[in-house]
Amino acid sequence: MKYRIITVLILSTLISLPASAWWWNDRVTLVDVALEMNENDVPGTLDTLISLVTSQKGVLWRLDGWPRTTVFAPTDDAFDALFEYVEDNLCLTPDQYPSWYVRDVLNYHLSARIKDSDTVFGSSKVRMLFGGYIFPNESDLSLQDNLSNSLGAPNAFIVEPYFDVRADNGIIHVIDRVLIPYLPPSNC
Repeated sequence: MKYRIITVLILSTLISLPASAWWWNDRVTLVDVALEMNENDVPGTLDTLISLVTSQKGVLWRLDGWPRTTVFAPTDDAFDALFEYVEDNLCLTPDQYPSWYVRDVLNYHLSARIKDSDTVFGSSKVRMLFGGYIFPNESDLSLQDNLSNSLGAPNAFIVEPYFDVRADNGIIHVIDRVLIPYLPPSNC
């Protein structure tokens, strides 16, 4: 009986600790690392990605708090190329994308657990949070997604100096193309 009371007291104390507890304050999250990378002029900045993530609270929550997430972070140039393709072929401007589509695309850039480049390129496929897969190619260090499979789009490549950028709750790989699980509905 004494042990049960002590256990309940310890658990209730831990639960009642504020989110500003010491182990939470000292963490450097994926969001912190992305913001720092963006401020230090990563080739092809991450402004668009940061803007999209902050508009999707569920994705932001995962990157700012959830443990062990791998992020494949497209550069601004990658998003610009996608926006141009979608506008030319599907008659949609970025402000017309449905929010559920933006969320799906962002979740197609996240994978559970920390996967460094050796793990990514040491496997035949990587499961993404959206539910699909990307297919790493170890010979040229590229990533193939549903778009490159179905439309023959070029594979994505990890930007050379930005393999395995670590945060306390995950790892970031900066890539040169947006990974697409499926195209948005056409407006043409």
